Amino acid sequence: MTDDTYRLAQIRARVEAATPGPWDVNGDMCVIHPIDDDDPELVADNLYSRDATFIAHSRQDIPYLLDLVGSLTEDLELADRTRASLTLAQQFTRHDLETVVAERDALRAAVEEAREYLTSDHDLNTRQEVAQAVLTILDRGPKESEES
Repeated sequence: MTDDTYRLAQIRARVEAATPGPWDVNGDMCVIHPIDDDDPELVADNLYSRDATFIAHSRQDIPYLLDLVGSLTEDLELADRTRASLTLAQQFTRHDLETVVAERDALRAAVEEAREYLTSDHDLNTRQEVAQAVLTILDRGPKESEES
């Protein structure tokens, strides 16, 4: 458990142990928990007005903020997982692109070799013989044909 996770758990435990809300300010100097309109429960007294207002609102504000932190943490974890997935996909895409480029270059070389073969003085009598010669070159690939 990280320090932040531990601290958030402590804050949530204090929220859950506190007098249930909502709380309200009664006058300028105390915070009450209105069980009902006739019998409010005193939560704190002898406070400055600004402190009473802060304490009264904290009963609703802190749980809201804890839920927001939880939601944002989940969003951040999802973003991290998505980023990792995209990085992996990008690596595969780069590899696939490199493979396709290599195949394209090999095919260009084979086509160029076939073009040179067809424009040289070979005794090919029929279209079928020409096609067979080109297919042989393409099947061999440019490296093998260069060695021949």
